This record gives sequence, C-alpha cells and structure tokens, in this order.
Amino acid sequence: MIRIAERTCQPFWLPDEVLVKIAFFLSPKNIAQLLTVSTSWHQQLGDNELWIKLRPKISVEEIAKTRWTIQEIASDRFYLTHYPDLMRIHFAHGAAQGSLKVLKSLLGDVGAPIGCLIVVGETIIASCIIPNCYPQKIYSWDRSVCLQATAPFLINAYKNLGNYSRGFVGLCIINNHFVIAGYQSKEIIMKDRLTNDEVRCLTGHEDNVTCLAVGDKIIVSGSTDCTIRIWDEAGMLQRVLRGHRYPVNCLNVIGKTIISGSDNTIYTWDHSINSPIQTLKAQNFVSCLKATETSIISGEDFGLIQIWERSTSTLKHTLQTFQPHAIACLEIVDNIIITACDRTMLIWDFSTGAQLQKIDLTSPIRCMTFTDDTLVTGSSDGRIRIWGL
Repeated sequence: MIRIAERTCQPFWLPDEVLVKIAFFLSPKNIAQLLTVSTSWHQQLGDNELWIKLRPKISVEEIAKTRWTIQEIASDRFYLTHYPDLMRIHFAHGAAQGSLKVLKSLLGDVGAPIGCLIVVGETIIASCIIPNCYPQKIYSWDRSVCLQATAPFLINAYKNLGNYSRGFVGLCIINNHFVIAGYQSKEIIMKDRLTNDEVRCLTGHEDNVTCLAVGDKIIVSGSTDCTIRIWDEAGMLQRVLRGHRYPVNCLNVIGKTIISGSDNTIYTWDHSINSPIQTLKAQNFVSCLKATETSIISGEDFGLIQIWERSTSTLKHTLQTFQPHAIACLEIVDNIIITACDRTMLIWDFSTGAQLQKIDLTSPIRCMTFTDDTLVTGSSDGRIRIWGL
C-alpha cells in the first residue's frame, strides 16, 4: 500500500506495459497528445522498444487522411523521427501551402556549377563542374553543422572526395558507404567516402556514361552506346540491356525495376529480362525521370511534364511550364511534384496536375534531392541550397 501511494503521488507516471496497452486503443492524434502531457510521459513514450510495438498500430495512411492531424503531429519532432514518412507528408503539406524557403546556402568552387548531388544521412555530397580547369572535384558538407551554424552564412566544403579530369554525370551511394561516380568517359568509379580510397573502376561501356542509379542491391548505368548495364554492389557486371536506339539520357530504379529515357522513348525493364516490359512515347525529348509504385513522371524538353499510370500505360496529366528549356530535374514528395526548369521551381499537385506554387530563382537549378523534411538543390551559380518550412 505504501508503494502504491508513492506511485500515485506522481500523477503522470505509468508503467511502459500499461502505456502500450492504452496506446493500442487510441488514435494517432491521441497518441501525439500523450507526448505533451508531461516530461515523464514523453520520456516513457520515447522508448524505442515501445515504439517498435506501436508502429504496426499506426500507419502513415491513417495519419495522412486529415491535414489537421498532420499539423498537430508535425509539431513534435520526436514523433516524426520515429515515423520518417510523416516528414514527407509534413513537407509536402507546407510546400503546397507556399511556405517553402531557403534555410541555408552553401558554396563550392566559385563559378563552378553543381553537376549532381546526393545526401547520405547528415552529409551532402556534390560535384562541381569547373569550366576549363582540372581536376574536377567532389565535395561534401556536414548538413547538421550547416543548419546549426549562424556564421559564416556560406560554408566551404571541408573534404574533397575526388580529383578527376573528367566531367561528372552522376553520383549515387551504396550501403551508405561507397560513392559511385559516373564521368564523361567509359568508366564508373567506386570510392570509399570515409577513406577517399578508390575501391573499383567499373568498365564495360563502349562510350561515355550518361547517367547512374541504384536499386535493390544493384547499380545501373546508362550510356551514349545506347545500352543499360546492371552491376552488383561489388561492381561486377551482371547484365546488359539493349533496346534503345539513341543514347540513354536518364534512369530511375525502384527495387529491381528500371525505368529509362532515351530521345522521346521511355522503357520499363525487369532487371532479369533483356527486353523492355513497357514502352511509353513522350511528346518531347526526355531529360529526367522519376517513378513511384504506380506512376512514371517524365520531365521533357520545352518545359513539359507528363504523368503516366504504370499499370495501364495511360497518360494521366500533361503539365506545361511554358518555358523554352528542358526540365532539369524533378522530385516527388508525398502528393506533390517539385520541378526545376531554368530559373523557375514549380510545385504541382500530383493527383490533379494543378500548379500550387512558383518560385523564381536567381540561377538555374541543375539537380535536386529530397531527404527527411528538406529539399536540397544544386545550381549553376555553384551554390547548394537547403529548402525547408
């Protein structure tokens, strides 16, 4: 009785097993509210094992049904940390409302456009295209330090990952450890991002490598030799896909499904089959691609974006930016599409094709990637910009 009295004098204390049982009868909104009841409840609900038990109960789809639930949950960073997909929903909702802004601007080599970039955890890795100057360089930044620093506003890269005289065409990452870099040559270089050592040189293409992508334990490369080559994680060639009549411009990989663009033709491949399993005809030259489990989005010349239904090969939407330039890059975040075309970044509703937001830029964006609740872009002015809410 004495022990019970001692416990009851702490009104917000409950055993973990009791909290778990209670949580299984509550909605996501109610669980989010529990985190704000008291410090002790926040600490108890913060136990990783407890959240592992709760995850099967709480689905992203359930939370995404109502925007007011997302707004409430998004205010608690811990909740977002345990449900990374919620960050995408939170970001998409804010971007659709027009609240996207630059949080930080980083500078590589002065006057050297950013060719391509990736984000690995808290590290941003980007290539600088240095005109008429060799060697070319890959730089990396610590993203957490960038966001926390107050001065200087422009932060120089602290580590140089590569010195090559060939221009970069793509960067990707394997197992968060090995950086795969494609160059304007027949070679693909695999480097250890921690030691800067060259692990392997992937050879086999008969002409310049044009694009790179990674999937489920595979590396995929496209080339002006009109072929797509599939490599394993160790860099060993597994298969050559032939079918395109023109150079492969862009690639996107979902698991082991490969989507490729060449001229105005889009092919879908099964990595184990030599011939394409789906063919789409775009209206213009395909400059970039993104795919989901259900859709394929093509960025094309003359500022055109087309959205296709994968299962039926049906064209769902055609989005027009009214720009004379090609779509340089695009990203899909929850229910929005972010596109960059010359000095304009546009945000679209994925379901309806409606334009939600237009952002005028001082320099053309050449590449972009989304991570957590931030968008990272690389521009022709040599700056990497981190966007958020």
